[in-house]
Amino acid sequence: MGNCYCCGPSNGGDEEQSYGPIRRNSNPENRILSHATPKTDDMKQMVTLLETLKAEMKTLKTEMENQMVDVKRQLEEVDEEKKENKKKLQEVEKELKEREEKYEKPEKLLKEKEERIQTEWRLDEKKRILEKQQSNLMKLMDL
Repeated sequence: MGNCYCCGPSNGGDEEQSYGPIRRNSNPENRILSHATPKTDDMKQMVTLLETLKAEMKTLKTEMENQMVDVKRQLEEVDEEKKENKKKLQEVEKELKEREEKYEKPEKLLKEKEERIQTEWRLDEKKRILEKQQSNLMKLMDL
């Protein structure tokens, strides 16, 4: 027997206990089968569970923050690659224009231009994916 508002002290007597506006008889026949308050062991387990959950949440938050830093770094790298690729593409286009003016057939340059354009497309796609990932991480962190 415990010391709760529905059972009263563990003295085993039939005295009426008063706990504020609720009055209960400690007679075992009149007791509620499931107590309104958990036992001490249950409370300790619940506290332990909550502490564990809190620690896991903190770990997840740290991991998400690390992912955010990584995504941001990758976005910066993609931006740099895009700038470099754009510069090279402009150089190729300039050379193409010069050769076309001289009526030369610059097949190698045309191929390089095509590769640069494909690289630009891949980098744009990579950036889009990283920005979506960053947005999703920020949404998760706001929960």
